[in-house]
Amino acid sequence: MIKELSKLLGVQGSDEKIIKEREKQYQQDPIEYVKLLFSDARIDTILVDTGYPSIESSGYSISLEEFRKIVPCEVKEIIRIEKVLYSLMRGQLSFSSAVEDFNKQIDEEMSKGAVSLKTIIAYRTGLNVKLRSESEAEEAYEKLTSTISKKKNVREVLSAKIDLAKIIFDYFVYLGLEASRKYGIPFQIHTGFGDAPIDLGLSNPLLLHELVNDSSVKNVKIVLVHGGYPFIEESGFLANSYPNIFLDLSEMIPFATVGAAEKLLNLFEMAPTNKIVYGSDGFNIPEFYWLASKRIKKSLSNTLSYLIETEFLDEEEAKKIARQVLFENSKKLYGLD
Repeated sequence: MIKELSKLLGVQGSDEKIIKEREKQYQQDPIEYVKLLFSDARIDTILVDTGYPSIESSGYSISLEEFRKIVPCEVKEIIRIEKVLYSLMRGQLSFSSAVEDFNKQIDEEMSKGAVSLKTIIAYRTGLNVKLRSESEAEEAYEKLTSTISKKKNVREVLSAKIDLAKIIFDYFVYLGLEASRKYGIPFQIHTGFGDAPIDLGLSNPLLLHELVNDSSVKNVKIVLVHGGYPFIEESGFLANSYPNIFLDLSEMIPFATVGAAEKLLNLFEMAPTNKIVYGSDGFNIPEFYWLASKRIKKSLSNTLSYLIETEFLDEEEAKKIARQVLFENSKKLYGLD
């Protein structure tokens, strides 16, 4: 990132000197600095997961309205269902009221233009999601809300990898999937790596076997966020095998760094190129959005150049794939046209 900033800011020298110039420009005019980054990266639209930052995850939050004033591009919302679930359980609603309010909140956000739902169940109780009965979920819900009423933190209670928490997460994921089916929008599922501590054994996308083979889910477009990294081949297999499964490259780009081009090649082994969408997983500082955009273009260029050299593709086919991955697939998947 510092090397790329050196080029953008026209500053040579030590890392400290480059960072100092960055701080200077940011503090002089934060809005103009963000505009410089986004213009250089040619970022047109951001799909924002409004579940982070949140009170539960970071101790603070920012409204979408505030965020829109900062970034010089179109902004669309992704609804993280865990954020909704946390608010319901913190409010000590009854189970029936919680289910009703869950659907109501999603309806309200959809009326404001949200484009997708999302879950981070992989980082809570794992991707081996099971269909739960209403009575089973109600019993688990009542026991957990009783625990929360004793001054326990909601996130702490639901993050514990216990059977009761798993039942609740599984049940509300299915409610989210049903809402996605109702509105015809994608449902994002975090897969693979993420914030530590994380049990990668619980976030392998192959654990979604039961869910993706459920007949009630087959008409929902499921997006495997992070492409399942490091389980790239597994994700590619799922995208190849199931018409409703797509892959998102966020966080793998830019954090896989020198391995990104190779991972893209692994992904192209099986994943159809019209089912791979670029994402940055940008957070906290604007440079993440910018750097991810720079890195995906270079990594994708390296991968596609290799495929041209080895005569798997010609130049026109490679250009088509680049357009698909960088923006065309996302526009179609999230209805951004």
